[in-house]
Amino acid sequence: MRSPHCVVALDAGIGGGRSVVCDTSGRILSMAYREWTYHSTPSVPASYEFDAEQFWADLCTTTRDALKRGDIPADAVRAVSATGQREGIVLVGADGRELYAGPALDARGSEENRALARAYGDRIYHITGHRLNMLHAPGRLLWLQRHRPDILAATRHLLTIDAWLCYRLSGEAAAEPSSACSSLLFDLRRRVWSVDICGLLELDADILPKVAAAGRVIGGLTRAAAAGLGLRPGTPVVLGGGDAQCGLIGLGAVVPGDAAAIAGTTTPMLLTIDQPCLDEQGRTWTRCHSIPGLWAVEANAGVTGLRYRWLRDLLWPYPERPDLPSGAYEAMDSAAAAVPPGAHGLRVYLGAYPMDGRRHHFMPAEGAIVGVPTGQSAASTRAAIARAALESAAFAMRYNWDLMQAVTGLCPSTLYVGGGQARSALWCRIVADVLGVPLMVGAASDVTARGAALCALAGVGEANDLAGASRELARHTPVVPHPADHERYAEAYRRWLADLPGRHDTP
Repeated sequence: MRSPHCVVALDAGIGGGRSVVCDTSGRILSMAYREWTYHSTPSVPASYEFDAEQFWADLCTTTRDALKRGDIPADAVRAVSATGQREGIVLVGADGRELYAGPALDARGSEENRALARAYGDRIYHITGHRLNMLHAPGRLLWLQRHRPDILAATRHLLTIDAWLCYRLSGEAAAEPSSACSSLLFDLRRRVWSVDICGLLELDADILPKVAAAGRVIGGLTRAAAAGLGLRPGTPVVLGGGDAQCGLIGLGAVVPGDAAAIAGTTTPMLLTIDQPCLDEQGRTWTRCHSIPGLWAVEANAGVTGLRYRWLRDLLWPYPERPDLPSGAYEAMDSAAAAVPPGAHGLRVYLGAYPMDGRRHHFMPAEGAIVGVPTGQSAASTRAAIARAALESAAFAMRYNWDLMQAVTGLCPSTLYVGGGQARSALWCRIVADVLGVPLMVGAASDVTARGAALCALAGVGEANDLAGASRELARHTPVVPHPADHERYAEAYRRWLADLPGRHDTP
């Protein structure tokens, strides 16, 4: 046993699920990960669902694996918490079974969301801080009302992904504000479910769970959950929150003016603020922070990680390990590092589009647009394609970095960075050079799960103040930009933006 006391955090991301074990200093002792996939219904355009039993089984497996790797007995675990992808929802019946499990990618309600946006878009934005897009829950709920009313009629609980995990763990239904606000059924300022929005949707508000803050104990592990995870029944279950906001806690970005990028399946960029701040042009979203009294303005560089994974499988076939398929990424980095900044003029668009909260973008997991300059044969190599893809993601981050500053009037001097992509020293170097500001890279790339683990520590009294523990226990590696490469990238960024499919104006 490596530590007398520790906590476990489950993280249900878009690309896969992980379990981490952290000691009382917030240090990750062990982790395990499994990629997962979704299925769609051919007769339902743009639909994505997941098998709730399989996802839960995967997380039970990763938890048992993490405990085994760390040589950690069940009686050392003081609490369990959870975080997960935002925008996804799970509908649960009175018998506790999942009736519908939709990830953030499910866009079956896109037409309904467009109609809502036309009729009530400004009203919804000022209540929720979000402009409706293809993926948001209100449209899905209207779609279910029209096409599967039996599901809604049988629903007892409407849960976000992290809340569903906590329900699986404890049998208790509860919602945390940083995640609940992503449902667009939540009042951003008051931090309660919006009666107004429920009225617009004719939604029975009784299916919405009680609201409690991150770090709150909501119950104990059920016998069934404990048996699956390899833990003790009754172990306290603590609310975590939305994955990006848990990432802010994991990185220590809990003071107004702190900016962070959580580079996972997508790359949300968040700027911590102490009052809600809405963009009258609707280009950014505003969300609740996990820390009470704080919010975050958010932009997003798109499905950078999921598309990069697609590129990995296309160009770097590798005998994947289901728990940690890192070898191909390392090979991509090694090849891309040999290509000079600018990738010989090659531009690759892997879904890394500048955030625009007004538009209805769909985010499929596959596909790319590659622009090869005339006469540049070197640009067709897979090494140059990998380099250009990393640079494209950094350019989208640059756009959103400028956009968040334009909306808030704040000018952060550094950018906190975490997430799976932050494992790549090359990617961190490119981002620092493109933005021209120092990065503070989290010592643990799994910052979302680490943030949930800090919530668990707070819930059982191992961390008296969640915000204070977040700052005190954060560990970073600085990455300072190279001025010459920053200047070189400034011109490449202008070309990238000018040629961007569906061109956007600068902030």
